[in-house]
Amino acid sequence: MKKENFAVEQTESKNSKSDTLTGGTSRPYSIWLSSCQQQESVQKVLSKFKKINLEPYAVKIDLGEKGIWWRIYAGRYETRRETIR
Repeated sequence: MKKENFAVEQTESKNSKSDTLTGGTSRPYSIWLSSCQQQESVQKVLSKFKKINLEPYAVKIDLGEKGIWWRIYAGRYETRRETIR
């Protein structure tokens, strides 16, 4: 893991499966768990979070000059407030 953030972010619906997983109901908020710059590391990081009973997913992010990163998220919530429960 490059970095652990535990931040809440609003993820774009085009990058998440939330619409299909919730029957069309939008759930745009997720908890940002980690970031990886190497694609090879993504599966290892996802595995670690799955072992502690989370349902993580990865989103590829282009940060311009900083390069391509993979952000690891968990959860899909309707509101920011739901993420802190």
